Order: sequence, then structure tokens, then C-alpha cells
Amino acid sequence: MTKNASKILLALLFLAILPYNQMALVPSYARQLISIAIYTIRATLIIIVLFYTKQYKIEEPIRKSFKQITLYFVLILILNIISTLINASENINILSSLISRSFSITYIFFVVTYIAYNVRHFNTFCQILKYILALLLFLSIYTYLYIPSIGKHPGGYGTTYLIGILSNRNSVFDIAMPALLLSIYDIGNKGNRLLNGSIICIAVLTILLSKSMTGIISLAFCIVIITTNLIINNKSLIIKIINSLCLIILVTAQVLIISNASFTHIAKIANKSDTLSDRTIIWEKAKIYISRRPLLGYGYDNNIIEDNNIEEYKNASFPNDTHNSMFYVLLASGIIGLIMLVSLIIYSIKCASVLTLKSNNYIYILFFMYTNIFRGITESCWHYSHIIFFAMMIFSIYLYNLDGKNKQNEENK
Repeated sequence: MTKNASKILLALLFLAILPYNQMALVPSYARQLISIAIYTIRATLIIIVLFYTKQYKIEEPIRKSFKQITLYFVLILILNIISTLINASENINILSSLISRSFSITYIFFVVTYIAYNVRHFNTFCQILKYILALLLFLSIYTYLYIPSIGKHPGGYGTTYLIGILSNRNSVFDIAMPALLLSIYDIGNKGNRLLNGSIICIAVLTILLSKSMTGIISLAFCIVIITTNLIINNKSLIIKIINSLCLIILVTAQVLIISNASFTHIAKIANKSDTLSDRTIIWEKAKIYISRRPLLGYGYDNNIIEDNNIEEYKNASFPNDTHNSMFYVLLASGIIGLIMLVSLIIYSIKCASVLTLKSNNYIYILFFMYTNIFRGITESCWHYSHIIFFAMMIFSIYLYNLDGKNKQNEENK
């Protein structure tokens, strides 16, 4: 495959898997055709990956890690099937959930496999991803300003907020934050300052117009750690500070959530209701169902809260989303799934930290992972379907192994 063909394939891959509403700007008569095209692209990618598997070998340094990541996805797939079937009586849409999530897990694995074969083209990967993200952000801003029937979404008390062509406010941040960080990364690599600066402005504007308090706080958190990096010229110290900060915030927040602590003061500061936009109601309900199936959960896409909604919870927003990453993973795959995921996250942060100590090029991968983990307190954004987060984790692991092999080769010379 030629270099240009690989770039086109990668761009199409991003357009096929990123969290946005592919049908937003498509006339109703063409939506079925576009849907077929998207699934065709996905199927084509799988065929290409299978062809690579047959014709080429994954580089030795990352082969072991690739096997470990393959095992993770296999176990998640098996765990999802078992937990979904065990709880069939409580899952109204069991067949559609089982098929859609099994396909989703399998497809994300093939995306990860594609990364394994192209790990040395990390900069190309980042450049193309940045431009695709920028395109989605530009179209979202455009629809918000000029096609409000698509771009604006009604909020409470007569307010509106930006959705654009993205799926929801959660996906606004999923698109905007990596675009922002990849642009800063490119500026550091002597990229076009005007272009990257424009993308940064669009990304920040998109997050602000989404009026997502979680997104805005996460953006502020990211700005704080970037500023800290600029002030303190000691990467080892920065990593220790941010690791400690994230751990303290996560543990404290999760303990407060589990213990049914009152968030009234936080709600007043954030100008939210006492339930943090119904989050405390949903967390209370999630804990009940998690306690009933603590080991395996109910399977991904289970809708267990929504399907068993009772009168006191009927007004909660998006009751099928726990708005807490730990609760989401526990509800979907139980303690077993949570241990597997947390182990992968911790290992990828370790790999990214080591890479950062050797080269400042990788520090923004680390910042993105930190920001996403921080956002997981009030959003469900840690699991495999958040493809950019997972892709950066996988890249960190592979690049760490490649770096170790290169160092070993230099020592042997």
C-alpha cells in the first residue's frame, strides 16, 4: 500500500469510528446509503488488517504487548457475552445489545491491530487525526451558528448549547480536547503556528459553547497541568505531581460518591441543581444494581437502569448512563472488567511517563490521558468505545516497547 493510500485509509477510518452524528448533514433519502458506506469502510478495514496479519509480522518489540492487548479484548468480549446472557431476564433488548456490543468490541480490536502495524508512523497518525477532528469541530461550529436546527440543542431554563454534528456533549469533549492537545504538540514540533493556533481556538470555543460544566472544568484542569509543565522545567517532578494530584482527586471523589455525600456546595459553585443535573440520583440507582451483580456486571449497552426505571427516577437525564466511569465499567463488566481496565490504564500511564522523561514529544499523550481520567469522575469515558483514549494508551505501550528495544540495540553496538 502506498503512503498516500495509507493516509486516505486512516482518514476514512477516523471518519467511520469517531463519536459524531454521521447523518446530521445528510438528507433523509441518502442516510441509508451513507450508513452502508460506513459499514463498508469498517468491513474493508477488517479485511486489510487480516491481509496484513497474513502477509507481514508485527515487530518483535511490540509482539508481546500486542498479545497481551489481544488477550484483553478477547476476555472483554467473552465477559460481555457471559454477563449479557446471565442477565437475559433483566435485559429487554438482549439480542441487539449482544450483537452490537460484540461487533463493537471486535471492531475496536481491529483498529488496535491496525495501530500495531503502523506504530512507527505515530506522527502521521497524529496529524491526520488532528485534521479530521478539526473538520468535525469546524462543522459543529458552523451548524451552531448557521443551521441551529442541527447545531443547537435545547437545555434547561430556555438555554441552548452546542452539539453541532457531534453525538452529545460528552463527544464534544472527546473531539475537542485531543484536537487541542495535538495542535499544541504540533506547535512544539515546529508545525504551522497559525493553523494550529486556529484549531486550538476552535477547540476551546467548542467546549465553552457546549456549556458542559464537566468539560469546562476538565479543560481548566488541562490548562493547569500544561501551565505547570511550562513553569516547572523538571518533567520527573511534573509527572509525580500530576500523578499524585489525579490519584488524590479520583479517590476522594469516588469515596464521596460511594458514601452518598452531599454535593450541595459544589452544585452552588457550579450553578447546578443539588443533584448535579440528576447525577446523584443515577449514582444511587447504579450502586443498587452493581451490588446485585458485582463480579460480572450486566454486559455493555445493558440499559439496566433505564429498563427498570421506577417512578422516583423517571425524570433523571440519560438514566442508562451512570455519568461515572468506574460505575459504568462495574455495571457493564463487574469487578473483573474494572480490574482489567484499570491495570491497562496504569500500565499505559507508566509507559507514557517513561517516554515523556526521554522526550517532551509524548507529554501531551500523558496530559490527554490524565484529563480523560479526571473527567471520568462525572462522565462515562474510560471504556474501550472511547477510541482516541484507547488509541493513545495502546500507542504509549507500543512506543515504550519500541524505545526499549532501540536502547538495547544501541547498547549492543
